[in-house]
Amino acid sequence: MTKSMNNEESTLQEGKFVESRRTFLKGTAYSVAGATLAAGVFKTVADTPAEAEGKFTPTPETLSFYPPLKEWDIKINYGIKTGFNEAFIIDGKIKDELIAKDKKSADIIKPLLRGRDIKKYSYEFADKWLINTHNGVSSQEILPVEIDDYPAIKNHLDIYYDKLLKRGDKGITPYHLRNCAYLDEFEKEKIVYSEIVQSPQFHIDNNRFYNEASSFFMTGENLKYFKSTSAPKFVNGISVATRP
Repeated sequence: MTKSMNNEESTLQEGKFVESRRTFLKGTAYSVAGATLAAGVFKTVADTPAEAEGKFTPTPETLSFYPPLKEWDIKINYGIKTGFNEAFIIDGKIKDELIAKDKKSADIIKPLLRGRDIKKYSYEFADKWLINTHNGVSSQEILPVEIDDYPAIKNHLDIYYDKLLKRGDKGITPYHLRNCAYLDEFEKEKIVYSEIVQSPQFHIDNNRFYNEASSFFMTGENLKYFKSTSAPKFVNGISVATRP
């Protein structure tokens, strides 16, 4: 009887241990994603949170041990693709001129980060701005920008009209950007990271920057867990293994 109870208790404890590891991984966003995820996991039982962040224990060489990425409640998306950056990405001088001509222009001009602007733990804003003549999102009942409501911006885009007309990545008119189903995600807190780097470079953005196609970004309810010392390795693993 005692032996049977010991076996049952042992099985129960093993189950709790595995579940504890899975829960811990989801809660702390372990630093290596995708194909590199099976290399190790933070120590489950530690005296202090700092110790938990700093120590590793051997783990099974199988990804099935870990919660799938989809359970982490994050989204990974490309930056904005304009199809013709020369027209849609402007500097601060042109931005100010457009707003001076028509104050409404400010409503659809967004601060922009490019891949090259993102540094390790920070960014260098190059005074680049996106003319966000978006194509709307029908699933969210967001209507396309009415270009005639923004005459200064329309006049600016008219300079490039022939090239805008010929580009493949366009919306309902040559003035519009291509469809972007995750348009609202740019307005949320996010982690932005460069597309091609030798070492992890990312920025945790709370300033509603838009980012262009040479970078990716993550949003989600559990994003706060990726702000730890694990974030560089996590972003590096994700960028290699799980690009959209």
